[in-house]
Amino acid sequence: MIIGLLGVVFVVHAGRVTSLASEAEGLAVRGVGATLDLADSDTETETDPSSRRCAVLGRAVSADVDGPDKAPLSEEDSAWWRVQVHPRTPRFARGFYVPQTETSRRPFDLVEGDRRIRVEPDPAMDHVHTVTRSHKERYPQAFIDRKTPLTDRVKARFPAMRKELSELVIRRVDLTEWRVPEGAETTVVGRLTHDPATHEPVIRARRAPDDDLLLSISIGSDTGADEIRRRARRALWVGWAFIVFGFGFLLLGLPTFLFDHEG
Repeated sequence: MIIGLLGVVFVVHAGRVTSLASEAEGLAVRGVGATLDLADSDTETETDPSSRRCAVLGRAVSADVDGPDKAPLSEEDSAWWRVQVHPRTPRFARGFYVPQTETSRRPFDLVEGDRRIRVEPDPAMDHVHTVTRSHKERYPQAFIDRKTPLTDRVKARFPAMRKELSELVIRRVDLTEWRVPEGAETTVVGRLTHDPATHEPVIRARRAPDDDLLLSISIGSDTGADEIRRRARRALWVGWAFIVFGFGFLLLGLPTFLFDHEG
């Protein structure tokens, strides 16, 4: 049953990612200057730029006065990052643990010469062609003094994740980090709009909270639409496999359940 429900989640996610790929395909990649000119023309003609999809290329740099953020695993200066912590159950245990993810929400700028445009990340945004680091860290067992420095580092930074992990019986933790280094040439696909407070152009995932998400980040001058679509296909196949496996066993067991109760 749980596997079937997890399959539904995969299928829904695949649909969202497919929609993102469809919107990203065919977009002309513009520099920061050309994008700002586009935003200015929208303002002059009273066109609502919120409906405008755009792909913008520039150097990704921190917008924070305190400087760039440190990625959780590598501790390298990064304009954007995402980290996933996947605790693994002991071999004798049944079931599995769901991966936990934290994503940078700090705004960053795309810069071209002396011109810049702000990007506001979204926890659900997609990422392609980022710098990836993976590590498997085995948990200490009885009579073994084995340290877990990377897991400890992540837990210290995210209290909610620390609390969740402290309640689990864990054999190993798989950690993965995706990041965009500070200063890397980066393409962001999103919606071009204006900040209502400052009236400055900004790239966001949505015009309103209930809008479909449109935001992805990729190192280089490619929107990554093809790779996003491949991921969506994989998620769709996995989702349907889980649905058939999970709900299939439920349906196969239903006649036996009814027969036992009739008897």
